[in-house]
Amino acid sequence: MAQNETRNDIDPLAAAREQLEIAIELFLSGRSHVSALTLAGAASGVFESALKAKGEQSMLTYSFEAMDQTQKIAPWFGDIRHDLPKDKRLEAFRDRKNLERDLLKHGPRKRNDNRYQRPRMHPDLEDAAYEMILRADIDRESLGVAETNNCQAFHEWFYEHVVGV
Repeated sequence: MAQNETRNDIDPLAAAREQLEIAIELFLSGRSHVSALTLAGAASGVFESALKAKGEQSMLTYSFEAMDQTQKIAPWFGDIRHDLPKDKRLEAFRDRKNLERDLLKHGPRKRNDNRYQRPRMHPDLEDAAYEMILRADIDRESLGVAETNNCQAFHEWFYEHVVGV
């Protein structure tokens, strides 16, 4: 490091908020759903870790709990294998929810991984991006991190295009 160079402390939550803000900007402008997905995924990971450190659950964990309980009542619903321990079911659920992001971020994990070649595995990038943004935004709010400057615009897009209001 050069003598005149100063080091800045990085606040992970502030950095994650910035990643989320840029992800929303890219998403709403339609410039890059891939970048929006990976940036929102990075922000989501930071927010999830912060919630876990506080002993609180993330949006992903709440979603898993709902799916897990639903499938116990209606075993034909979903594809969670209840013969696995709960932590393994959560891990499988997390892997499935992060699949699109992980394929774009890391590529195939094994040389013979052909998930890119199977058309059914190609994600709808817009859906994957908005779901990851939503997940990160809910976790951000749970932590009490300030809203991004474009949060309201994303909520308006979501209600118009997803909820249909």
